[in-house]
Amino acid sequence: MDPAGLPQVGPQSAGAHPGPACYGQGGERPTLTDVFLLLGRLGSSGLLGGALPLDREAAEAAMERHLASPLGVSVERAATGALELAVAGLRRAVDGLTVAEGRDPRAFVLIAAGGAGPMVACELARELGIREVVVPRYPGNFSAFGLLVTDLRRDWVETRLIAASPESMADLNRGFSDLEREAREWLEASGVPEDRREIARRVAARYVGQDYELETPVADGELGEERLREMVGRFHRAHEGRYGYSVPDWPVEFVDIAVTAIGRTEPVRFRSAARGARGAGTEPVGSRRVFLGEGPGWRQCSVYDRARLRPEEVVEGPGIIEQYDATTYLPEGYEAHVDGAGNLRLKRDRE
Repeated sequence: MDPAGLPQVGPQSAGAHPGPACYGQGGERPTLTDVFLLLGRLGSSGLLGGALPLDREAAEAAMERHLASPLGVSVERAATGALELAVAGLRRAVDGLTVAEGRDPRAFVLIAAGGAGPMVACELARELGIREVVVPRYPGNFSAFGLLVTDLRRDWVETRLIAASPESMADLNRGFSDLEREAREWLEASGVPEDRREIARRVAARYVGQDYELETPVADGELGEERLREMVGRFHRAHEGRYGYSVPDWPVEFVDIAVTAIGRTEPVRFRSAARGARGAGTEPVGSRRVFLGEGPGWRQCSVYDRARLRPEEVVEGPGIIEQYDATTYLPEGYEAHVDGAGNLRLKRDRE
């Protein structure tokens, strides 16, 4: 509860120590992990294949003391409300990356990563009007995997408030030359082979009088009047795309110049998911009571072992798909399709 007496989700975190109340490590305040346990999305058998058991009674006591009792509602309603707030916060974050940038989220697929992402992904997708959710094979290791396979990258940014005019090109050329020299030295020190090096340039530009900028790419080579016209033209088009208008007759100025050095890594070859006899994976390995919402209430739902699912198999919701590093909640009205790479593709069965 915040000082105004309203429920709040984050930005504080219980971290790994003491962690959520249900970890039994001294945590006293309810977290989203406690919410997932109280609503049945997580089972008391625990996380990490049972290596980390969860204490439902501790989660319930923490929720009752810190949220349900102050609000005068049941533990179940308090947990549901916390989940709704979390999804609303996620939606605001996605809106900031899409709608605020002139992009329609309904044109995208939502990738659910992290150990908890797949537990709320379908509800977030429904809020955003997104039709499909993809859960990678190992969502809990998604970021770590990315660090192993991503290209090396480093950015250099220097503030140079100069007018977008032919008289400024000499200053701009000197600035890019200095930054590119640093970028080449870094690539060399990082052991990146010549044929895998890439250096890209960009400027942060704005209309004179604005207090915010847009980044636009800059071509390689010496900058002259023709290149200047290209840069300013890209800025006008970017401004039109972002804000719905441009002012071609208004003066433009450059605020920052930037150089990005990229060291390309070896391409990753992904192995197809193991195939086997179809049908075995869609047999539940257990069941538990899951709260499906105010209307449906509690229902006994099937629990599936993701390791047993094979390409082309389909699991119908409501249900829970468990694996070592994550748990996927499949709401009522959704289906989970296993593709050839072993990803789960979650779709509403009425679409």
